[in-house]
Amino acid sequence: KCPVNAFCPHEQRCIACERWSCDICGVVCGDGEDVAAIVEATAAAAVFLDFDRTLSTTKSGGSPLTGRHTMDPELFGLAC
Repeated sequence: KCPVNAFCPHEQRCIACERWSCDICGVVCGDGEDVAAIVEATAAAAVFLDFDRTLSTTKSGGSPLTGRHTMDPELFGLAC
């Protein structure tokens, strides 16, 4: 079941489950390259990134030092 706050009322789609973007809601789903392009186009003063499954391939707060985790290079560039 989709979280109520993840449902786009304009397109009647779940932003979380379907990775749906909605300009009216102001939500854009994409990868690190998309985020970097938006930051550059809008001259954002700050960007807030979640570490797990966004900046890194870790899940549930797992340590990136154990296992075979990777870092998204575009998002890492924004974070530094």
